[in-house]
Amino acid sequence: MIKIFRVDTRLIHGQIVEGWMKFYRIDEILIIDDYIFASDFELKILRFSVPENVDFEVLNSSQAAERWEVISKSSKRILVLVQNIEILKKLHALGVRLPQVNLGLVNYADSRLPVSRSVYLNEAERRILKELLAAGVDFFIQPLPTDEKISLGDVIDA
Repeated sequence: MIKIFRVDTRLIHGQIVEGWMKFYRIDEILIIDDYIFASDFELKILRFSVPENVDFEVLNSSQAAERWEVISKSSKRILVLVQNIEILKKLHALGVRLPQVNLGLVNYADSRLPVSRSVYLNEAERRILKELLAAGVDFFIQPLPTDEKISLGDVIDA
């Protein structure tokens, strides 16, 4: 079962391992990313970041869409991580019914403006998120499990 589906530009880091994984007692980390899936180097680096007792898998967006029903019904407690907003659009276009999505960390970059203290979006990302919100996807901003949840719909136009 998917315990949390999170957008995080850093993917696996301290907030994930010490915060979210412990909070939900995660059994498996699933990263959905086309680039990382195709990069042996990136895969090796990420694998070193995963605790030994936790399963780890990286799928490209097409594989994730094909296996989504099985993933959603798994008895494991799964943390799904994606690195960017564009992958959400791609998954949705492939027919994936996205669960509630945590916008945990979307780093500052040129042309990105703050939506919260941990989420910065450019115009293209805002447009994608608004389209997904209109399609019924529920988004919240929450860097750590101890932080207050903020509904994206409440702040995206702020």
